[in-house]
Amino acid sequence: MKKITTLAAALLLAVTAASAQNNLSGLFGKVAGVLSGSDTTATSILNTIGGLISKSTSSVDKIPGNWTFTGSAIAFKSENALSNVASTVAEGTIEKKMDEYLAKVGVVAGKFGFNFKEDGTVVMNYGGKNFNGTWTYDEETAKINMKFAKLVKANGYLTMQNGTMKLLFDASTMLKILKSVSAKSNNTTLASLNTLLKSYNKMYAGFKLTK
Repeated sequence: MKKITTLAAALLLAVTAASAQNNLSGLFGKVAGVLSGSDTTATSILNTIGGLISKSTSSVDKIPGNWTFTGSAIAFKSENALSNVASTVAEGTIEKKMDEYLAKVGVVAGKFGFNFKEDGTVVMNYGGKNFNGTWTYDEETAKINMKFAKLVKANGYLTMQNGTMKLLFDASTMLKILKSVSAKSNNTTLASLNTLLKSYNKMYAGFKLTK
């Protein structure tokens, strides 16, 4: 109970400080700063919430299957782990905006997804087009490495919770994936998405998927 209370107080202080400035990016920058260690209070707070930050809730045997896109996903990286704390704070704002941008380039439910196979191959489906590749996953680090023929290497993080898979990438990788598959990449949408993704320190972005 004491750990949870301390965490809530820390986040409340971050929210209050950002609210006073009326600056959304300041809020998430503060939260990300605490989680990344750049904030002066980061060390003690990270020690308090260390038990709440896990590397992964997934395992290799749960990955195979046909996964379809249900929405965007974000998380902030702290040390070698992805924190669900920052993602929960941000999901109502950043993910909603990301959904709008992704829809404009054709990444919508039913028209985008990944079919992971037990033999280490994967098929990415985008608007009825299939892109064949391979995948490997490291349970210890939650890192997934995907490589598609003639497309960008999609190396990032994969986690699972309550039947939902999250594929998360750094900003540059996320944009390269979309540019590689999207016929609508030559517009201002991806430029706007790029600005959004790079507005927050250590933020990873990607896709929520379900079977």
